[in-house]
Amino acid sequence: MQEKCELTLEDHSEVMCCSVLFDGRIVSGSRDFTLKIWNINTGECELTLKGHMDSIVACSVLPNGKIISGSVDKTIKIWNIQTGVIEQNYSNSIKCELTLTGHFDAIMCVSISSDFAQCRIVSGLVDGTLKVWNVQTDHLIDSNKRCELTLKDCSEECLMCCCILSDGRIISGSDEGILKIWNIQNGVLEQSFSDKNKRKFGNDDNVKGNMLMDTKMVDGYIGMKI
Repeated sequence: MQEKCELTLEDHSEVMCCSVLFDGRIVSGSRDFTLKIWNINTGECELTLKGHMDSIVACSVLPNGKIISGSVDKTIKIWNIQTGVIEQNYSNSIKCELTLTGHFDAIMCVSISSDFAQCRIVSGLVDGTLKVWNVQTDHLIDSNKRCELTLKDCSEECLMCCCILSDGRIISGSDEGILKIWNIQNGVLEQSFSDKNKRKFGNDDNVKGNMLMDTKMVDGYIGMKI
């Protein structure tokens, strides 16, 4: 029997990413340069986050509840929807708490560490570059000094997804169908996998259950199946 969609959330022009907050609400990012916070019980948009200058293609939630967003405008923004300051020009929007700059191309994906003490973000770019950021509250304020590591090999494939594993290594996936595993301690590319290798990940690879792929939705709708 075909499942019925219980709720459709509509207010964006084109949704590119979404994530679930710890309280059950949903955050979505769009080509209209905004993030929106949705109450799935009422179907209402409770908050609109404005500040990016181009499409938002990735979003996630830090262990402390703050929202991160990655955009084609080459920035990552961090939002605190609990204690954020209300924007003067928008009654239902808050100011961005922190903007991470230093990307030289459009951001395509972001991922976060599950370890609250580390509080790291990884961003993947169109040109195949990965950047590792430390966003601890007691860390240096200068956003340029928060970038701990830049990972890049000689390839130019566009990164479509990235993930921080429980052991601290990073997986990146590109539009060429290639997965790469990086050592975050020394920046070394440890392994690379593609369809040609015909290799499947096993339990020893510490990958199963850790890869997160964002679903992209179009036409300004978020469809929910419960």
